[in-house]
Parts: sequence; structure tokens; C-alpha cells
Amino acid sequence: MTKKNRYNREFRTPEEVKKEREAEKAVEETVEPVADDKTDELKTEVNEEKPVTPEIKHGTVIAELLNVRSAPEVGDNIIGKLKRYTHVDIITKGGTDNAWLFVKGEIVTGVSVSGYVMSKYIDEDK
Repeated sequence: MTKKNRYNREFRTPEEVKKEREAEKAVEETVEPVADDKTDELKTEVNEEKPVTPEIKHGTVIAELLNVRSAPEVGDNIIGKLKRYTHVDIITKGGTDNAWLFVKGEIVTGVSVSGYVMSKYIDEDK
């Protein structure tokens, strides 16, 4: 059931959105027929795909001050700067020839930034 706001536009409540997401997850589970070797009867088997968690690597900033950008391009917006010796989590590699890394690191204690940095300025842990 959708409701209308003061501009007479329809919207869904957070509870409705949650119920829809749960219903979508239930639909994603597929039922596939599987033949039993002994009886040749068809049985059903639920195929649940488990999300793949990327392996997070770690590294250290080796530049004096490293620009963190919103996209893997030199001309893109700078969204933060990381100081030398800052430890970062390396989420993915990207850009042309894997010249960029998508990282997460702390700008100041308790404040982190996630974005793209040039890989040549990160010393990756082995």
C-alpha cells in the first residue's frame, strides 16, 4: 500500500521497502530439478548463491601527501588527501593497466575516506 505525501506523490514506507527486498531475495533462490540415480525420480534442490567477499589487501602511502579521487582519472575531483605512512585497505585495482587502486584510509583519527589513488604511491603489503 503506497501513501501520498503533501505534494500528492506516492511513496513507500521503510517497512514496505524492507518487505519488497525480502520478497526479492526469496525469488532469487532458484529451484532446479535433479534426477536421483537410484529411483530416477525428480527431486528439487534449492540453489542459493553466496555473495563473494573480495579479499582486502593492505598497503602504506609512500607519497608525502596523496590525493584521493572520486574516479580513476588524474583530472577527477579530489575528495581527500592521505599523509605519508598512512595504512590503507586496498579494495580493488582499476583504471588503465591497473594504475589505480580503490582504497579506504583514515584522513584523521576516526575520519576515513574511500576513493581512487595512483598505485605507484602505495607500497602493498606482501
